[in-house]
Amino acid sequence: METTVPVENTVDELSRDSSANSSQPQEKISLEFSGNGKEFFKIWIVNLFRTIVTFGIYSAWAKVRTNQYFYSNTSLAGNAFQYLAEPMNILKGRIVAIVLFALYSVVQNIYPQYAVVAFIILMLLIPALIVLSLSFRLRNTAYRNITFHFNRDFKKVYLLFAIPVLLLSTFVVPLMMHQNSEEVLQTQEYNEMVQEYVSDGELSVSEEVELDAFAQHHNLALDENGMAIMPSPPAWAFIPYLIMFLLFPLWDKIFTAFKVNNSQFGTSSFKFDGTSWDFYKMYLLFLGITIGLGVFIATLGVFFQQTGASTGALAITSGLTIFSVFAVYLLMFAYYTVYKHNLMANKTSVEDVKLLSQLEITGMWWIYFSNTLLIACTLGLATPWAKVRTARYKLERTAVICSFLNNFVAKQEKERRALGEEIGEAFDVDIGF
Repeated sequence: METTVPVENTVDELSRDSSANSSQPQEKISLEFSGNGKEFFKIWIVNLFRTIVTFGIYSAWAKVRTNQYFYSNTSLAGNAFQYLAEPMNILKGRIVAIVLFALYSVVQNIYPQYAVVAFIILMLLIPALIVLSLSFRLRNTAYRNITFHFNRDFKKVYLLFAIPVLLLSTFVVPLMMHQNSEEVLQTQEYNEMVQEYVSDGELSVSEEVELDAFAQHHNLALDENGMAIMPSPPAWAFIPYLIMFLLFPLWDKIFTAFKVNNSQFGTSSFKFDGTSWDFYKMYLLFLGITIGLGVFIATLGVFFQQTGASTGALAITSGLTIFSVFAVYLLMFAYYTVYKHNLMANKTSVEDVKLLSQLEITGMWWIYFSNTLLIACTLGLATPWAKVRTARYKLERTAVICSFLNNFVAKQEKERRALGEEIGEAFDVDIGF
């Protein structure tokens, strides 16, 4: 029997909570998915071919075709969702992202002295790019011709990212400064000299004298092979990493609330009621499972090595160990996906409409496990069937709890007409975050 990740709001609890605010009876309306692998394969194979022959340019059109297929085959109460994005806007966003990271790579490799500045600039751009991507995704999603929206609150997102960016900068910047320090550069120069001299044969007396003089002049420590030992970064540089690790669940909760609370369907805003403990519990359980499974795999590997006397037996036991690691990794991934999906959905509402997700760990794991084997055995050709299976499982176990969905949607239609046609965004691109 499959194990469901515990969620605080069951169907009955959701109904009771909603009944407290409404005298109308609540009903559960499940999402439906009508796509199939054979149908999507035709779209997928054409997308793949055109993307290859255009050196990736067609990938923007491929994304639109893929999303339009999955959206149009996802329905709620008999009405399908819509994906409205234009491929050119996606392509422009990808060009922006490629240019940004290309410039950063050029600075890092050709002008390393400015790498720290380039890194800080890139970090400062990321929050704005995330907001633009969220806004693009929602503005191009519609249900019954009513679009979703995301409030572009740049001020709040920069406040939200200020602490992690500061901590990350205090962690990464010292390491980057260390990599560009004179001690590290001198060590690298010495080791390059050794490799160059050794490549020509044995060291001559003059080369040994030159190397000794260089090492003594720069106070380089050498190992038993005559190579300079790379200086270690300062220990205090790793303290921000520990702080980030301890505060990440709290930050994840705040960021999730930011994404949900700034989202709208028509004129109605979504609301997220998750607590910090919900996220800490999720990550603590994940950490415990990771440690437990890690110990299990290590013990299993030692056992296999001790019992595998012959080369053939050792190969079999090594294969079993690798297979176990693969299965355990997918189990951990399934746990995180299911817990996070259920948590976000079951704590989200819009007016008197509540979401309900009932994904199960074992069900999700089996889909990941069988999909991976299927894709591997077909050399990737089964990818469309894997995508369809995953989408169907997630969507058909997601529902809404409400009194009268039609009345709620009709209210949004009326209010949107009262506000008039929406004005297009000045920077309507998908960066891809």
